[in-house]
Amino acid sequence: MSDSFIRSLPQQAETPNVRALASFRRDVMTPVGSQTVLTLAGTVISGTEQVFQAGALLSPSAYTVTGSTITLGTPANGTDEYQVHYHFVNR
Repeated sequence: MSDSFIRSLPQQAETPNVRALASFRRDVMTPVGSQTVLTLAGTVISGTEQVFQAGALLSPSAYTVTGSTITLGTPANGTDEYQVHYHFVNR
């Protein structure tokens, strides 16, 4: 019996679950000045995003999502870091 708690996952051909796991992103940015638009690296699957401002989770009513763009309801202050966690369209 091994003392290791780390187990390798079997290497399998690409499956829908593997694609779903591979399509999760976390983008980190610090807007310049009083920006209201954040541009992401991928196209967000609507409803999967979580937007954090300086570590605090924002309510979905504080922003809108269109494709790979998040528009903030209140301009950024230029010093807070924003993190966006989301699933994106993986083709």
